[in-house]
Amino acid sequence: MSKQIMWTTKSGEKIPIKEMTTQHIKNCIKAIEEERIQIGETIDLGYTGDGEGDGIIYDFIDMSEEYLQAFEKELKNREVSKWAKKE
Repeated sequence: MSKQIMWTTKSGEKIPIKEMTTQHIKNCIKAIEEERIQIGETIDLGYTGDGEGDGIIYDFIDMSEEYLQAFEKELKNREVSKWAKKE
């Protein structure tokens, strides 16, 4: 079973991609492709202890590709569903 990807809205609400409107998904794809938003996680890699700055090392894990694939898959599923209903 695959993990359900949640989208976090500007207001901080987390919603499943399948509950997003088609236009919202398209807008998100465009924003990601134009690099107007970054999707990912910042992780704490530990404390350096060198006395400089805060001493904590962070890394950013970019998850843009994972979200783009999930969005594209959802749009394809909707297209298939639309055609299935017509038969």
